[in-house]
Amino acid sequence: SGHTADVLAAAWSPDGGRLATGDRAGAVRMVDTTALGAMPHAAWEFGRHGTEVWRIAWSPDGRMLATASADATVRLWDVATGRELQRISGHGAKMYGVAFGPDGTVVATSGADRTARLWDVATGGERVVLAGHTGTVFSVVLSRDGRQALTASLDGTARLWDAESGDLVRTFVGHEGWVFDADFAADETAIATASRDGTARLWNAATGRVEATFAHPERVNAVEFTGDGRSVATACHDGVLRIFRPGKRDPVRQFRGHEEPIWTVARGPTDARMATGSGDRTVRLWETAGRFDPVIPVPAGARAAAWSRDGTAVAVASGESVIEIHDGRTFAPQRRISLDVQAIHDVAFDPQTGALFAACSDGIVARTEIGSRDETTSHRIHKHAVYSVDVSPDGARLATASDDGTATVRDLAAWETALQSVRHSRRVWCVRFAPDGERFYTAGDDRLAVAWDVATGTRRGEFVGHEAAVKWLAVAADGGRLATASADGTVGIWEVRTGKILHRLRGPGCEVARVAFAADGSRVVAVASDGSAHLWDAASGRSLPVLRGSGGQSHALAISPDGHAVAIAAGDTMLRVEGLSAADIFRRRAISPQPR
Repeated sequence: SGHTADVLAAAWSPDGGRLATGDRAGAVRMVDTTALGAMPHAAWEFGRHGTEVWRIAWSPDGRMLATASADATVRLWDVATGRELQRISGHGAKMYGVAFGPDGTVVATSGADRTARLWDVATGGERVVLAGHTGTVFSVVLSRDGRQALTASLDGTARLWDAESGDLVRTFVGHEGWVFDADFAADETAIATASRDGTARLWNAATGRVEATFAHPERVNAVEFTGDGRSVATACHDGVLRIFRPGKRDPVRQFRGHEEPIWTVARGPTDARMATGSGDRTVRLWETAGRFDPVIPVPAGARAAAWSRDGTAVAVASGESVIEIHDGRTFAPQRRISLDVQAIHDVAFDPQTGALFAACSDGIVARTEIGSRDETTSHRIHKHAVYSVDVSPDGARLATASDDGTATVRDLAAWETALQSVRHSRRVWCVRFAPDGERFYTAGDDRLAVAWDVATGTRRGEFVGHEAAVKWLAVAADGGRLATASADGTVGIWEVRTGKILHRLRGPGCEVARVAFAADGSRVVAVASDGSAHLWDAASGRSLPVLRGSGGQSHALAISPDGHAVAIAAGDTMLRVEGLSAADIFRRRAISPQPR
């Protein structure tokens, strides 16, 4: 993150494109969350206070940033220029809390003088004083309509105020220690609090009654409602981010990785991510919405993976002639299919029927109708191993690539007979149909990728430039680009129309086994023989963060049809990574179910 001291504050911009953070040394830093792969250029120092920055807030239009510091000031900054617009110092003491009103004309602050105050953004003039706490007021937040303010204090209470008159509306009593933070639920019928007593609590905003108490092993430094309006995320002094739901005693999710206490938690605008700041001087981004991201066991020596067209299933195949079908969203195991074949090298779903095809070492291609009986038919269609199989987008044709140096195209209505058979001078590793089904592409040991006409078998183009075997290829969804993975340690991105190379992507430093485009064509992912996975921006060729695998060879790579997940089979595990943005991959560069 670039911080040199504990990260105490974090806040997302309204559009989610930037994250502002503050630390104990007084630095305010900005992170472009759309370009984390460009580190260190994605983060920079934005401004500075004389000492700790305890809270940060964005104006609703994203044009101003407010920072609260122990140097007894709140400063308002112009986000575009970094210029300080206003300095508020009316508390005469350390300032801990800051929040904008809904229209951006009012800013609320809180401090060690035991008050919270509302100020005019344009003039810096004081509007209202909220007085009544008997200890430091650590946080303040305004309701959606700006008519109420919620505060948390060292006196062990949270309080609800009329933000226009300054009158006390309600006191929330029950914590046995300082209350560090408080937050409104989305519908403002509930509030959440975080306390030194090691609990976070949910309260009925109208009655002041406690509705749920969530115990932690150490003090809770911050609390934030998630997007469902009832679950809460907590930042604990033990360095763990937890998600709690009413009615459940234990956290429904835990995110470990920080090495020191978590001081702050901030929910992104879409609820897909949360950011935490810690005493370990890092800021971490976590995916907190939806499901767990498991690392699950699959057949030993996993060699291939494929998602079904509708994204509901993912197949993982092994050298033991076993295919396991998992739920495409949760990865829960659904069925195990054993085939009477030798090792399986590739699998592909029929996009129309959902049938699964497997390419096998004994020259066989097996077709399994996924259902109650998982009926399988097979044909020996090559004399030697079949390394790759693909089904045309319309489900009418099957393509295969073989160790015998040929690739074939077959009518699925009578797929034991080849319609077209094309040849490389050496073995053919991969075959893929173009999105329009009119061409197919092959990758071979002869260092070539070749385009062929489906109807005639005529060679339509060559992609020349690799210095070793082309092990795999992928076609972008628009059909205009081809990506190739080579034993020379590079990935090529080619223009299909001209055959010219657009980018030569380096990074693996060893044989690249698989390559794939993201669904929108914006990213290229590849896995290498050392178990690593690599990500590049497809338009610029810029290298993005690297995923480090489990140490085994990476044989399989599959991207979900919606482009939100990538599955990598390395050695004997299947690893699922949510998202293909640079930020998501950067967050998971250790290939672990939770960031480290």
